[in-house]
Amino acid sequence: MGIPQKIKTDNGPGYCSKSLQAFLQQWYIEHSTGIPYNSQGQAIVEQANRTLKSQLQKQKTEGGTREYSTPHMQIQLALITLNFLNLSRDQVTTAAEQHLTGQKINPHEGKHVWWKDVRTKTWEKGKIITRGQGFACISPGENQLPVWVPTRHLKLCHEPESKEEEKTSECPCTPGSSDGSDEHLC
Repeated sequence: MGIPQKIKTDNGPGYCSKSLQAFLQQWYIEHSTGIPYNSQGQAIVEQANRTLKSQLQKQKTEGGTREYSTPHMQIQLALITLNFLNLSRDQVTTAAEQHLTGQKINPHEGKHVWWKDVRTKTWEKGKIITRGQGFACISPGENQLPVWVPTRHLKLCHEPESKEEEKTSECPCTPGSSDGSDEHLC
């Protein structure tokens, strides 16, 4: 396993301290933190840990050979199984294939959304650049920097039904309107 190239942590004081930053710089480890005020970011990491622990437990109960008796080998076997041999219900390629080829299919990419700016408490129009578990990267408009938003602060805009409706508005819905656009992006 060795020294990690990157680590991601929450924004806790222990992870933002100067001593940790100095340690990470000394070992050339890139450090990133989760989205502020988004507890879901840490939940994703915890889910990954649960998945890995579950896979390790399966290997242990299935008996295993002497070859995989060290913790290092057990973790390697679990990671190979999870990354190269697992497919989700709706996937055609494994996680490793998606990562190596860069061909991750995102059905929400390019769709118009309303996103809530947590600082101003206002809803803004935007377009999804990419989406992950619990978060999305939104393009708020031309010549503006992308914004990372928790998915609980997104509402999907429905596609216009007619050409005239398409001309009148980029995003035909407004948050809280009665046309069903109150649907969250899940």
